[in-house]
Amino acid sequence: MSRDRSFRRSFLTALVLLLLCAVGKAQGEVDNIYVYGTVKDYGTAVKLLGVSVIVHKDDVRLAALVTDSLGRYEVKLDYDHVYKLWFMQAGMVTKHVVIDARDIPAGLRAGGHGMNIDITLFKSLPNLDMSVLDQPIGMAQYSPVDSAFTWNLEYTESIRARVKQAMMTMDSLNRANDSSR
Repeated sequence: MSRDRSFRRSFLTALVLLLLCAVGKAQGEVDNIYVYGTVKDYGTAVKLLGVSVIVHKDDVRLAALVTDSLGRYEVKLDYDHVYKLWFMQAGMVTKHVVIDARDIPAGLRAGGHGMNIDITLFKSLPNLDMSVLDQPIGMAQYSPVDSAFTWNLEYTESIRARVKQAMMTMDSLNRANDSSR
């Protein structure tokens, strides 16, 4: 009877170890896009606590999170969808990016992908027309050539140029108002 108990104990121990290994392997296999980054103030480079990061999946609100005391955020996204990540805080100009996670072959998903997206926000000023930011500041999609998500840099530069122009116009208006006083 002692041998039988010993055999059962050994068998159960082996079974538990096998199950733990299987669970560990399943948890270790990542099949998503890990997006993380830091949000800072454009003018001061101070990391911003409490910035709302709103995630839309195929134009439906999926999640809302808030940056921590170091301005950090992180979110995991599934493949086969288009995501918009909105960054907003009271008194700051809202920005957003688009991540197209469609059309990625299954064989290239194993291990997942990571994207570091750092964002700067700047103060919203009265009379500052920032309607250019109704459009995303960046658009990323998977590049089979690079085996990674890449940004459409031509698009990003065109948006950046329009934002810079709007801010230069505002600076000119502010200087004109200051000199007329």
